[in-house]
Parts: sequence; C-alpha cells; structure tokens
Amino acid sequence: MCSLPRKTADEVFLQESFFHPQATSLNCSHSFCSFCIRKWQESKKDAVCPNCREKIKSSVRSLVLDNYIDKAVEVLSDEVKERRRQVVEERKGILLFESIWPPV
Repeated sequence: MCSLPRKTADEVFLQESFFHPQATSLNCSHSFCSFCIRKWQESKKDAVCPNCREKIKSSVRSLVLDNYIDKAVEVLSDEVKERRRQVVEERKGILLFESIWPPV
C-alpha cells in the first residue's frame, strides 16, 4: 500500500488551474483555465503547450469541461467554493484592467 498521504477532493481541486469559469482546449487537446493559458502564452517567446510543448496553433472554449467543473464544484466544501469565487472575481478584475490599460 502507498505510504503517501491521501488528498481530499478539495485539496486536489485547489491545486488545479480551473478556477476561472472558462476552460480552454488547445490544438494538442490539453485543457487549461483560459486565464492561466493566456498568461502562459504572454510570458513565453514561443507559445507552446505547458504539458507537451507542442506549438499552440489554436484554442477553443471547452463547454463540456466548464459544465463538468461546475458540477464538481457543487460537492466541494463551502471554503473551496468561496476561494474559487474570490479567484474568479480577482481574475475578472485583472482581465478588465488589462483591457482598458494603457489608456489611449
């Protein structure tokens, strides 16, 4: 039997990057939070998938994954739900700020 401590669903979910309510699937079929993959692409000279390093040629919103995440969140603790809500609001604020900055 494995001696590593077992993690609760809440702990695993907190470590995932799907806090933002828009999952994005890349041309290589890996999926990420849209906010996270956007930040990843902005920080790299050559935009490649963080998992497989394939060049990112396209991305699409994954409604199936969004729906799955929404259902998964329903069974998590109130603490995790609140943390997710806070992160979503924070990221929406960052995206709004970036869309209007710098002023023209």
